[in-house]
Amino acid sequence: MLAVFAQFETDVRRERQAEGIVKDAGIYTGAKPRINRERVLALVATGVGPAAAARALGVSRMPIYRILDEHNKA
Repeated sequence: MLAVFAQFETDVRRERQAEGIVKDAGIYTGAKPRINRERVLALVATGVGPAAAARALGVSRMPIYRILDEHNKA
């Protein structure tokens, strides 16, 4: 009986996951950006550090560092 419930939960989870993944011509596009990259770059350009920028935007430091790394590589 427990196996039946486990299989049902797996099926439901798979359906929810499939609905959440948006595919465009079979290519996974990922989630929409939640952080305004221009605002991050503007804050850092004014001398605000990554940690302070993260606090101001209400996010962790890691996305700030990723944005800065991508910007420096470009």
